[in-house]
Amino acid sequence: MTGGFHLKSAIKLSNQWGPPHKMPKITAEIPEDIYRNINQEVKLGVFSDTSDAVVSALKKSYARKSRTFLRWLMKKEGITEAGMLKELVKMRK
Repeated sequence: MTGGFHLKSAIKLSNQWGPPHKMPKITAEIPEDIYRNINQEVKLGVFSDTSDAVVSALKKSYARKSRTFLRWLMKKEGITEAGMLKELVKMRK
């Protein structure tokens, strides 16, 4: 523990998004070029439908955000990568 913030808390915060049990419907406006790209990927078979493409992009975005948050928190709290890996090994036992 460094600076009053425990590493386990940081890991729990970054992993709060698990597999969805219920997916609410939302409406969003997106630029025309992104819409065309999504439709092209659906036509090419990369995604089964537009919804799958958008969900995939959102998951990647939140994963990137979580990694960025953890890096920032590690720097702020003076946690080294080696220290974090050691703590993860302890948690998995």
